[in-house]
Amino acid sequence: MLKYPQGWLVSIAAFMFSLLLPATLYAQETQLAVPDGVELLGLPINIYDAVAQTKIRDDLQVVLATNKLAVVNVWATWCAPCVQELPTLAQLSALGPLDGAIAVVLISQDAGGNEVVSSFLRAKKIDLAAAISLFDTRGDVFNALAIRGLPTSFIVDRNGVINARVEGAIDWHSPEMVAFLRQLAMIAK
Repeated sequence: MLKYPQGWLVSIAAFMFSLLLPATLYAQETQLAVPDGVELLGLPINIYDAVAQTKIRDDLQVVLATNKLAVVNVWATWCAPCVQELPTLAQLSALGPLDGAIAVVLISQDAGGNEVVSSFLRAKKIDLAAAISLFDTRGDVFNALAIRGLPTSFIVDRNGVINARVEGAIDWHSPEMVAFLRQLAMIAK
């Protein structure tokens, strides 16, 4: 009997499940003003399935249960574009978070975890108190979401469906992005 790596079956199941998910966002794509750098996904993927074998799955479920959307940003302190983008994520998270509908979740790839990230943010004077910080010190999330480079962000609805992806640094606090996120929050169930 052939033996497959443990994650292989989970990956196939997650992919098959994603084929069955309703594409609610995509029916309304023509009405959305999509900012530069944002890629709407033609086939939604469920983040809970993708990160099922990681330590952050339960934390993500708690965050998404109380918000219509989350901007999930995967970053590292040693990544220059990530550091460039952080102040705009801090500004976005400080919006309240956008009328209680959108949360900002930061998943650090730093091997030193909270200690490294906290001292880095203090040194750079970046206030991310309104954001939720999670740590992926082994790179499990990076691999599970097939991330090609940092920073990579996902816009995820409360059901765990990844509706959009952003690869590279962008201005998360720009008027276009804030308006886009508010539109998505109104569409989200």
